[in-house]
Amino acid sequence: MLLCRLIYFSRAAIPAGPGALSGDLGRILNASLKNNTRDRITGALIYDRGRFVQVLEGGRSVLNQTYQRIRYDMRHEKVTLTDFAEIPAREFGAWSMAFADAANAGDVGPALIDLEVAPAEVLLEKIRRVTAKGVIAETQEIIDRV
Repeated sequence: MLLCRLIYFSRAAIPAGPGALSGDLGRILNASLKNNTRDRITGALIYDRGRFVQVLEGGRSVLNQTYQRIRYDMRHEKVTLTDFAEIPAREFGAWSMAFADAANAGDVGPALIDLEVAPAEVLLEKIRRVTAKGVIAETQEIIDRV
């Protein structure tokens, strides 16, 4: 299998604020865990002030199918692919889908709102910093408790 990494950026078209994880965001995470486990995709999703940035790792065809699903998901607006490249190894292989709210991760660099035109490497560095500071959901059980 040819291993690839996909990075995209989008605006959230879901309500934010207290309880968001029990609503649309929780449903996104639960579906991601189920689908990614099935498709052998790993990665991380970062939420920051109404923006999403996500890195996904896996086979080329399943990543393409997953991205197409995301593009047409009404919970995302202005979905922008910033990187799709072959990689030698998984960087986020420990997680079917890690999730972190950048607002709870402390100082991890520029907000996603400032990164809409950033190169993929800048977005990837943001994901690395946020996940290093605190993944708040990484398994089905954790998401069910949130």
